[in-house]
Amino acid sequence: MPKDPALVTADMTTDPSTGLPAFLPCPTCRRPVSLTAALKPATFPFCSSRCRTTDLGAWASQGHVIPGTPLRLDGYDDDLDQLQGQVNEP
Repeated sequence: MPKDPALVTADMTTDPSTGLPAFLPCPTCRRPVSLTAALKPATFPFCSSRCRTTDLGAWASQGHVIPGTPLRLDGYDDDLDQLQGQVNEP
């Protein structure tokens, strides 16, 4: 088995001992990432720290969001909305 996941071919996508996938696509660049312990990168499930950082940046800039209605944590949220309105007024 090649050490570089970029060299994976279609006939090497399953682990013969388990029949399970041996590689998964990186969530950022779709490059194959090894699932075997000996080849699994420290940045798993990403192929590199660059892809991991790119994904983190997408979450931080709200490029990735979880759909749904905004949560109201407690009864004090309305007070915060009023205070923010006062600060933003000219």
